[in-house]
Amino acid sequence: MRASAIGRSPASSFHAPVGTCRRLPLFESAVPDLTCSRCGTTRAGFDRPPFPGAIGQRVLAEICQVCWGDWLKQQTMLINHYGLNVMEPQARQFLVKNMSSFLFRTGDAAEIDTSKQGTIAH
Repeated sequence: MRASAIGRSPASSFHAPVGTCRRLPLFESAVPDLTCSRCGTTRAGFDRPPFPGAIGQRVLAEICQVCWGDWLKQQTMLINHYGLNVMEPQARQFLVKNMSSFLFRTGDAAEIDTSKQGTIAH
């Protein structure tokens, strides 16, 4: 065995010599910035629609990730407050209607009404 190979594992010969590696950036955003139609600020958008269908395409074109995150919190609150079963079509329609109202400020958004807990009213 050669002297230079003593004490080295076979895998260590595949590593670059110390000092030759360059530091890569921790995060490079491939996500385009957009001016959000909800909050009016220029922030990161999405690389693909976060929701299926036409409304997902609209979110992709108009809504920033921060406002989408705000919607997800609101959606969770609605699901928990009204005890929604998201497998039911009526509950999904209720959430889509509220998503459109919340993100695009169209129609009436559901206000949390504690007297109607456990029911969905359109």
